[in-house]
Amino acid sequence: MVGAQILNARQVGTIAITSLLVFLTSLAVALRFIARRIAGQRIFADDYVMLAALVREQARELNALSVVTSLSSF
Repeated sequence: MVGAQILNARQVGTIAITSLLVFLTSLAVALRFIARRIAGQRIFADDYVMLAALVREQARELNALSVVTSLSSF
């Protein structure tokens, strides 16, 4: 994203919302793992699947951010 220009409010809004959602989903997953640990429960397969889905989704969101910021160069 070096040298990317933000040209309009839609780009700013997209970047802000995407960043917020990436943060909130990461927080939710982290809190789930913390809650499991505090409760003394094991980590099950559904937790690992959720973690894998989080990583995949964040990669997709970062790709979307790169597209939004690179569109300004056209």
